[in-house]
Amino acid sequence: MTSTIFSADSWKEFTITFRLALKKVRGMMGLLALLLFIVFPMVFMVAMWNVQNNHQEAFTQETLDSACFGYISFILIFIIPLILIFTVVVAVMLFSYLHRKRSVDLFHSLPIRRTPMLLGRYCAGLTALLVPVILNFVLVFAIGFSYHVNLQYSFHFVFNRMFWTLLMTAAALTFSVFMAVCSGTSFDMVLSIIGVNAAYPLLIYVSDVLASCILPGLRVTAALKSTILTAFSPFAAAFLPLCASYRSEWNPADGVSAGFYIWWILCTLLLLGASVLLCRKRKSECAESNFAFPIPKIIIRFMVTAVAGIGFGLMLMFATGMQASFFIGVVSGSLAAHIVAEALYSRGFQHMRKSFSWYGVFAASFVVFYAVLATGFFGYDTRIPNAVEVQSVSVADSKDHDIYFYTTSESEHFRKIGELSPTIQERKNIEKVLTAHRAFVENNRETRFPYSVNDMGYSSFTLTYHLKNGGVVVRSYPRFHIQGKKDTDQNPWDKMIKQINGIQEYQETANILFYLEPEYFESVSISSVAKDDKSLAEASPLVLTRNEKKELLEALRQDCLNGAVDYKYNPYRDETNYLQVNFRYADSITLKDGKLKTLLGGYSGKIDIAGTSSFDLYSNATNTRAVIEKYGWDKPTSAAK
Repeated sequence: MTSTIFSADSWKEFTITFRLALKKVRGMMGLLALLLFIVFPMVFMVAMWNVQNNHQEAFTQETLDSACFGYISFILIFIIPLILIFTVVVAVMLFSYLHRKRSVDLFHSLPIRRTPMLLGRYCAGLTALLVPVILNFVLVFAIGFSYHVNLQYSFHFVFNRMFWTLLMTAAALTFSVFMAVCSGTSFDMVLSIIGVNAAYPLLIYVSDVLASCILPGLRVTAALKSTILTAFSPFAAAFLPLCASYRSEWNPADGVSAGFYIWWILCTLLLLGASVLLCRKRKSECAESNFAFPIPKIIIRFMVTAVAGIGFGLMLMFATGMQASFFIGVVSGSLAAHIVAEALYSRGFQHMRKSFSWYGVFAASFVVFYAVLATGFFGYDTRIPNAVEVQSVSVADSKDHDIYFYTTSESEHFRKIGELSPTIQERKNIEKVLTAHRAFVENNRETRFPYSVNDMGYSSFTLTYHLKNGGVVVRSYPRFHIQGKKDTDQNPWDKMIKQINGIQEYQETANILFYLEPEYFESVSISSVAKDDKSLAEASPLVLTRNEKKELLEALRQDCLNGAVDYKYNPYRDETNYLQVNFRYADSITLKDGKLKTLLGGYSGKIDIAGTSSFDLYSNATNTRAVIEKYGWDKPTSAAK
């Protein structure tokens, strides 16, 4: 018998469903609010009190602001997983009726249409999740206000993190509802949620690693972006601001890009619309079956199979160094994953034989993917811009000892404001780079084509071409160490690198010596390296006059251009007896008008220099050795002035 106690009006149907559903999850709503209060406002309040009352150094506004942003970023590491767990729990509580035959028959017999019923429960779930989050963020903002944190800056930061948390909570709930509609049981629903959110980012990652191991010029670090990794994984995307918070160049005002906000707003709306549409078409008989709509299962099983196969193959290859191990790993890993996924979804092996046709789809897709990469990915391996198209070339060598520049202001959170990046802009030098690059590419094509999977190596040499039309072309190659200097000239990798490193403009933009002023370092120590290359002779730091510093810098620069000074690791050096000059950079450097200030965009605050501070002088470093001998700095009796 059909109940008549409910009105047929859509709004009333929605409100009645909303109230009943909210009543069902109000306990979880209260528990979430309590746990968030303990983890977030309460911990934040204790931390801020500790900063204000027990700070060992002089207490400043900068100290307070820095602590505020740091504590919030740290606490969010625990808040995001907590909210996501409650999201899945709430979704199961509200939509498990779709997965039980008696419940679905009862609910569908009520005079409430499916759309208001689904939307009412969905909005109740949103309310149960979002209200505790908003209340606790408001409390955190109020605590910050009571401790006199910079309101304008902190409001932007807290609001940015709150809005992203709310958006991703809504996206995660909507995704869970979509899976609930597509699934036949709550077990399949949860399994699918985990499957997509774990398998999609891993599939993108292992596919990119595989492509980097096959295709010359492509490297994971150069091509992969976190937004791509999480574009279809709301549970993983929720952690993006946390990853950004621990980058060395992080700025608290930074957040997720506006485009990614728009992407997830649109995705959430599309998932909600798809859930409503599929719910209308869903048959009641699908409850307690494997899947109401099988497409998600097929996609998830494919992703899990691919991740396990490619991932296991790469692991075996990296462990053994053998190409055959990769293919053995792909076959064994993918087969095992396919069987496990099918057994879990089907609760047994009754449909296993039929499922192998879909394993064939994976096998065919893998063969096509590998073949496209092995043949150069439609010319990617040889595509290099022409000299007339190039504005500049940036060079990055992972063997370089990087130089970074940081602010010394707590209000700016000691952020990184720049780094040394060798850049070539002169037309004749750009042509030299292109000539060396083309020679390497042609040699690579002749000797390695068709390409096969190989270890990526432990370091890379990257060329980034900045085009006049605003485009960017990036090519990155693994750098393998070949023993012996004679082999260096024969190895195509090292030959290209050697030619580019020999360009004067490269030297002047890659070496910190060409950016230093006498005021930028406090002292110098000069040591002799023992022949066994195991230890340095003791040397006292020398505090030089400004003129002495200037003379030393000029001599070092000249010898560097002559190839007599190494400022980075050189595995092919001939000499084992040489001098090493070590600089001690000054603290809180005030920038002068010059090359370094220009590099940092005219920054007017104080900075610290981090990175390379030692330089190796060989026997042909005549200019620097002459200065050292002139002042007697190489004698054991030399002492700090």
